[in-house]
Amino acid sequence: MFEPKFVKDIALRAQEWLDKRYGTAAERMGERRKTFRTNAGLEVKPLYTPADIADNDYAETLGFPGEFPYTRGSYPIGYRSRFWQPQTYVGFGTGEETNERLKVALANGQSGLNIIADLPTSYHGIDADDPKAEGEVGKTGVSINSIEDMAAVFKDIPIEETSVTFNTTGVVVPAFYFAMAEERGLKLAQLSGTCLNNPLGSYVSCNSGVLPAPQDALRELADQVAFAGEHMPKWSAFNIGSYEYRENGATAVQELAFMFGNAIAYSDAFLARGMDFDDVAPQYVFYTSIQTNLFEEIAKYRAARRIWSRLATERYGAKKPASMIFRIHTQTSGFTLTAEQPLNNIVRATIQSLAAVLGGTNSLYTDPYDEALCLPSELGLRTATRTQQIIMEESGIADTIDPLGGSYFVEALTDRMEAEALAILEQIEDQGGMVKAVENGWVQTESELSIADYLARVDSGEHVIVGHNKHRIEEDIEPSLFTIDPSHEIKQRQRLAKLRRERDDGAVEAALAALRAAAHNDDNLVRPAIEAAKARATFAEMTQTIYDEMRSFRDSFNDMKLRLHA
Repeated sequence: MFEPKFVKDIALRAQEWLDKRYGTAAERMGERRKTFRTNAGLEVKPLYTPADIADNDYAETLGFPGEFPYTRGSYPIGYRSRFWQPQTYVGFGTGEETNERLKVALANGQSGLNIIADLPTSYHGIDADDPKAEGEVGKTGVSINSIEDMAAVFKDIPIEETSVTFNTTGVVVPAFYFAMAEERGLKLAQLSGTCLNNPLGSYVSCNSGVLPAPQDALRELADQVAFAGEHMPKWSAFNIGSYEYRENGATAVQELAFMFGNAIAYSDAFLARGMDFDDVAPQYVFYTSIQTNLFEEIAKYRAARRIWSRLATERYGAKKPASMIFRIHTQTSGFTLTAEQPLNNIVRATIQSLAAVLGGTNSLYTDPYDEALCLPSELGLRTATRTQQIIMEESGIADTIDPLGGSYFVEALTDRMEAEALAILEQIEDQGGMVKAVENGWVQTESELSIADYLARVDSGEHVIVGHNKHRIEEDIEPSLFTIDPSHEIKQRQRLAKLRRERDDGAVEAALAALRAAAHNDDNLVRPAIEAAKARATFAEMTQTIYDEMRSFRDSFNDMKLRLHA
């Protein structure tokens, strides 16, 4: 990239500057801390020069946007044609309440909708009328027990014109959506969106009894990918997620390694079911967290694009450029938000959103400032939306592609992030892959060690959280908390009781029998699940039917949990 004589000269001059000019100043004035590191623990030097990236070959490590290895961007036009897709997460109470909030989000300028289901739906696999659901129905998301609930969520919303994401794992919730669309007279090929559907990440983020053992979870995921590939060209059946890992303590470097460990496990599962990599990889969307260390996060995305393009070509023999592209959905970090001085969270989310855009994200959800206190209020959601719109319209950072490309610091940090992540990925591979690393508890342990280190640095004051362990004040603003009306739970149970009374039980039994046969015979589950949804089977009935036929479900998964928490 640079002439050897020039690099040698710069390196010598930089060392001379470090020893004399900087060293003298540091001795006289002192430094703020003994060592400067990113949140992942990577050392940050006082100065970066061409010598720090002297070994880089431009074509091999950077290239041009939209060309291998995609370090500088997945597409040749960047944001000069259109901005990233802003998205919002919505879900609480019953379908009607969520529908009202979705319409507010669309009116505020959102073009993508993310639906959050409540804990009984997302994690426990039960309906609202189950005694174990009492007190949790509609609290942390919308209660979705049937196709009727899905119809209420999207009433008067043109779903054929709207990208929709479901923050769930499994085949049942999307089956409700697909069934509802067909009952509207739409073709599945008209629908665009995705399911977060990242089963391996879920073993770190929760201990839900609704999850099957990892191999069965991969089978269910593969069914959805195959179905979407055949019938739904605009639908991504899953996200290869790292958000769960990062929000549960993993560093940015670990996040990269765990995410690509997932990508390899999922890809291998698809190939084992007879799919071709170049047919399924263009569906891949990577779902990532982004935190507040600006340059580390930017470098993370640039390294991720490079790692994926090489994995796709070298490991899987990808030939289509679409198979090599790292498509990114970003969510700013709820983990970093504080209940103290919650308005500070607007600044955190802004920095994180800037990092995502400077890193080249394709879509972005910005956490509302009040998310650390409650489900986001309308004001919180609107402020988050306006944050993205100000970045889009006023900052100018989207006017050129990869504006930080060529920065000695950013390029050196990108190289370091890539090398460190690949080293961890090699450890995962040595264990037999991500499934084994999850089953034996290694991933969970590594995350727990990282969060323990983080908390120790927060407690000692080494890692500063403004308003929490530094610059604390007595609150002078009374936060306005959004609360869930307890009557929503009563309404949801009444709706479910009405559905059970009025449906054709014979049709439900027949549809569930077909779904059970598909699960038992290892047939694709999606179409039988859609038909069961149309027959008005409930979420719990469909979920239990599927998992009762998965031999490794309860015993194997529960044994794994016991080992992890012994």
